[in-house]
Amino acid sequence: MRQIRALTGLRGVAAAWVVVYHLVGYEGYKPTGLLGTGIRHGYLAVDVFFLLSGFVMTLSYRQLFERRASIQAYAVFLWRRLARIYPLYAVIIALILALQLVGVSHALSRRDLGAPLIENLLLVQAWGFGDSLNAPSWSISTEFAAYLLFPVILLFVFRGGGGRLLLAVVSLCALAYMATLPDPAGDSTHALVPLDIDWSGSLWPLARCLAEFSLGVLTYHVFIGLSLRQARAAAYCTDAIAIVLLALLVVPRTDIAVVILAAILILALAADRPRRLTSRLLACSPIFLFGEISYSIYLLHLQEFRVRRLVESRLLHYLHPQLADSVALAAFFCVLLMSACLNHYFIERPGRSLIRGLEAYLPGRGLTHHAKHPASVIRGTGTADRHE
Repeated sequence: MRQIRALTGLRGVAAAWVVVYHLVGYEGYKPTGLLGTGIRHGYLAVDVFFLLSGFVMTLSYRQLFERRASIQAYAVFLWRRLARIYPLYAVIIALILALQLVGVSHALSRRDLGAPLIENLLLVQAWGFGDSLNAPSWSISTEFAAYLLFPVILLFVFRGGGGRLLLAVVSLCALAYMATLPDPAGDSTHALVPLDIDWSGSLWPLARCLAEFSLGVLTYHVFIGLSLRQARAAAYCTDAIAIVLLALLVVPRTDIAVVILAAILILALAADRPRRLTSRLLACSPIFLFGEISYSIYLLHLQEFRVRRLVESRLLHYLHPQLADSVALAAFFCVLLMSACLNHYFIERPGRSLIRGLEAYLPGRGLTHHAKHPASVIRGTGTADRHE
């Protein structure tokens, strides 16, 4: 149950990647060449999140479901996941609602706010119902569905038979089929980025998450089945896998290959005790910190684009437009990092502790007091829980 710092760092890199991707898409930047293609693939950071989530959920919670009291274990698991994701999620919804009511945000009219608000509060908006009040929250909604189905996925993966093969084939075939779907809005460039699927009112984003979450669970199963020699071989391939993955990101239409290779990279990073260069970079303190606050970065960044626009509009009276834009961009990143840290330490962590403190009142409270499994697994205080 040692902490795999490189996986936390990988989550941080993915969070930074999606921020840059949205900067390009929402703020009018137009990078070209290989860099432009790599940034244009930034939506695949969400696919990395889904893979990591499946892997880490299994690492942290599989033993919880090996006990007989499966219903109680299920209640404890869902409570812990809500404790992890909901405090900051609810605060940001409240912030957006306040901005909406005072007229700063115009994403929805006040008259149409009722049903979307309820759907967002229940975390079901991306199940084919409608829009997320905070656009990145669609992935949180779909992951919540994956948490609800987590025990079923575990049955397919860990009960032997052909369940694992069936789940792998269905997941990969689903992704391959989704890569052929046309964009509902008629975007002619969608063929170059076929897995960029977050369409509101559609079930495809949910299918995308479930397929990749399942692949993450399967990746963990492969990981624990490695012999010592195989684990060492995987570890020594870490740098090569990372290089090939980076190369694929600058090539259009490589989405499925990127997802598969990202799963292999997660396995290699988990196995990398010798600590190849990629593992050391992802585990270094600055990138690791990005991973620690990645959830805050992901949920906050779109709301803080207003900072960049506000600073730029003020500076245009005094500076050259390019310089004003550069200063505004630097201000945005500084404010984003500071606010993400503050939210992580003063909202996420206290909120998680408060909700987890109520766990004793759940039907599964006995699991936390009479566990035969390692305390770090049952109590959720183990290091694996930190990079969820």
